[in-house]
Amino acid sequence: MSRMQSVELGSRFVKKELPNVVWTVEKVFQIAAEPAHARLYKEAQPRDKMTVSIQTLTNPRFFRRAS
Repeated sequence: MSRMQSVELGSRFVKKELPNVVWTVEKVFQIAAEPAHARLYKEAQPRDKMTVSIQTLTNPRFFRRAS
């Protein structure tokens, strides 16, 4: 399974340094000649968003899946 397929709408992640803040994937996209990215929103404050590459999102040094 590719990393892009392992991240889908509704997937939930936490940053390694902030394990109590849950981020949910709202969009997965890829622009030509760029790595795939995901746009996430903070569950506690949905207006707070971030965009991160799938490679970073699936790297355990930075993020892990929320339980």
